[in-house]
Amino acid sequence: MPDSVLFIVDGALDRPLLHSQGLPLLRHLADQGLRCLILSFENAATQQPSPLSRDLQKRGIHWETVQIPAEVSGLQRLIMIAHGLLRAWQLCRQKTIHIAHCRSYRAGMIGAFVKRLLGVAFVFDMRGFLIDELVADGRWQVGTLKYLLGKWFEQWLVLEADAIITTSPQFSALVWALPYFPRADATRVVSIPNCADLQKFFINEEVRQTMRARLGWQDRYVVVFAGVADRYQRSYQDLFRFFNALKQCQPNALLAIFTYDDNRPLREAAQALALPATDIFFGQAPSSDMPHYLNAADAGLAFFRVTSQVHAIASPIKFAEYLACGLPVAINVGVGDTGRILNEYQVGVAINFDDATTITQAVNHLLTLSAETGLRERCRQAAHNELSLEIAIERYTTVYQHIKPSQSE
Repeated sequence: MPDSVLFIVDGALDRPLLHSQGLPLLRHLADQGLRCLILSFENAATQQPSPLSRDLQKRGIHWETVQIPAEVSGLQRLIMIAHGLLRAWQLCRQKTIHIAHCRSYRAGMIGAFVKRLLGVAFVFDMRGFLIDELVADGRWQVGTLKYLLGKWFEQWLVLEADAIITTSPQFSALVWALPYFPRADATRVVSIPNCADLQKFFINEEVRQTMRARLGWQDRYVVVFAGVADRYQRSYQDLFRFFNALKQCQPNALLAIFTYDDNRPLREAAQALALPATDIFFGQAPSSDMPHYLNAADAGLAFFRVTSQVHAIASPIKFAEYLACGLPVAINVGVGDTGRILNEYQVGVAINFDDATTITQAVNHLLTLSAETGLRERCRQAAHNELSLEIAIERYTTVYQHIKPSQSE
């Protein structure tokens, strides 16, 4: 197995998903003896040393940054990639790096160029079909020069990669279906879902009762929605439709909303629907505190609008975290591999919001599940079997073991 990896991040290192996915992976790999380096793009205001940089240093993980302005134009993005490429090239030469593990497209472009220049193995951790997502979100138009260039680079990255990481079997199927993808290279595509650290996300009855007493939730059926508010803006309507249906069946229901960013859009959406303030709890909590709040809840909500095929391949991290804390989950139908897991382990419901009758049916099913003895342990077992960080580490390790640099520096 190669003994060194450069982990190139498409943005800053302080994003919640990296703290739940990328950084725990690197810490475990470093503990196993792999030499790990990180290259990220940080705002000029980012200060080091910081608690994060000290933790990484203590674990022997070397962190390099490319400084970027707070607001970035199209030309500045190209300059950033050029700066990132120069720094990555220097690190790979100076530190004798064997693998460039690149999250998303900008990082992937750097990794592909480094492979061409130095023969470093290139792992393309796609995270999604970025160009198609931009089109689906209305930010890009099909057929424009920008779109065509983006698609050309996407094809180059897919063909250049020594391994391609997807987040669901459905995602892998879309990669295999690309007209230019060589069928003989199917094994280059490896599905690794977004997974939860089961040591961090736990079940603890004492914590549950303490938190419920502190928050005044003892007599409430609490459904929790946690995440980045802006990312799920298109799903607010579904969130409140589900909660209204829940209130019809469970009058003591409480909707607890925790966000890592500004929750004003959610507050405004709730006010527009005239939802009683006593039925909604708004909180902001760092990721380190979320397991305690999740333990205090009764079910987790993971709704987001699937408006395109590229949205349907997702692996929501909150899905894994809810299950790890013993919560049954309500989620939209057709989201990655979540439907299979819910059905196989009987740990939640998948809802078709285009059919109003299924919402009430899903609510009743969720309440029936919640009354079952052993449900929380069953949810935990589903997380352990399907979505634990150990599974992700094992699969990434296997990927690293089976790829080799094309030449030695």
